[in-house]
Amino acid sequence: MADEKAELMNLTPDFSESSDFAVWPSRTLLCSVQGIEGFLSKASKLPMVKWKFRVEEAYEYDVQDPVSGKARKSDAKGRFMFRNTPAKGPGATFLGQVLDALRYPRDKFRLPDSKLELINRKVYITDEIDTSGDSPSNRPKTFKPAA
Repeated sequence: MADEKAELMNLTPDFSESSDFAVWPSRTLLCSVQGIEGFLSKASKLPMVKWKFRVEEAYEYDVQDPVSGKARKSDAKGRFMFRNTPAKGPGATFLGQVLDALRYPRDKFRLPDSKLELINRKVYITDEIDTSGDSPSNRPKTFKPAA
C-alpha cells in the first residue's frame, strides 16, 4: 500500500495518446471495425452486439477551446464511434444493416468466430450527434459498403 501511494506521488502523466472528445459535425466517413463483442442487455436480457468503429479518413473541423474560448482545429481521423445492435427480435434489423454494409452474410454471423473475419473491414458510416448521455457524442446511424 505504501509503495502504491509513493508511486502515485511521483506520477508523470503521459498525454501522447490522449484524444479530443469534441463532437464533429455529422457527415459520412470511412471507418473500420475495431471491436465486436456480445453481451446481454441489463434490462431485458436481450442478446446484443457492441460495435467499435475507428474513423479512417481525415476530416478537419473547428472546436471551441473551453478554457481560452478560441477556435482550434481538430480531426476526426483515429477517433472512435460505438453502436450496440440487438441480435434478436425486431431490433435485429440494425445488426443486419451493419452486416450487409460490411458484406458479411447474416446467416454466417456467430460470435466470437465472425470477429476474426470482421475486424478491420471498412464501411462508410453516416453519424448523428447523440445527446442522451453525459456528454454529446458522434453515434453511427447508417452504414454503406466501402468500395
